[in-house]
Amino acid sequence: MTLLSSQKDSLPEQVRAVIDQQEMAGAQQKTRQLHKTVSAQAAAQKELQKIRSMRSQYLTAWGTYLGQLESLLEQQMADQAQQLEAMDQQELQWAASLQSATATLAKLTAGETKDGDSEEQAMDEEDTKIDAAVAMEQDLSRKRAAQQETGASLLEALKKAKQGADEEAENGAEVAAGGRQASRTPRRGSKQEQSMSSEEVKTDKSATPATPPFIGPISTTHPGKAHSIAHGS
Repeated sequence: MTLLSSQKDSLPEQVRAVIDQQEMAGAQQKTRQLHKTVSAQAAAQKELQKIRSMRSQYLTAWGTYLGQLESLLEQQMADQAQQLEAMDQQELQWAASLQSATATLAKLTAGETKDGDSEEQAMDEEDTKIDAAVAMEQDLSRKRAAQQETGASLLEALKKAKQGADEEAENGAEVAAGGRQASRTPRRGSKQEQSMSSEEVKTDKSATPATPPFIGPISTTHPGKAHSIAHGS
């Protein structure tokens, strides 16, 4: 067909008409294929841009949520430290009262003793009380420190998770912005191809971004207060 086209002027009119018809059909077929390919490319660009934007928005919301949890945990950890310290002091006081009452009761039920024995026994009892109080205070202190360490580990994990989410959201936003910029850059080619590409790559403004299911009001009620409310106290 190419050879005939190059010699078309020397061919009979009927043959030239057939050649013209074939060339027109070929051009139309090429145009249809070009349009189909450009449309597929534009659709892929649009959907890729959409999912990247949705991912960035979702991770941004997730980072915000983790930030709320972090602030809440810091506040409640401070409250917990105060509450546990106050309860430890009360426990030490009541334990000392119990030990003193128990010792007094033992004296009353044992009857009278010699003065020397009574003085020595009182000193032994005082030493025992001091040792018991020190041991209890150390035990409570260890337990309180373990609680604080657990909370600190959880807080550190939340901080790392938030940092990772923020970084990924930022990277996603940059990638999405790069995709938008690339979609606005005209490609080399025919005017018809550039026009079709520009029309197909328009941003779908009607698309609704994904709404994370985890976003919602976070209660700042202290666990101890919630327990009191639940029991009507």
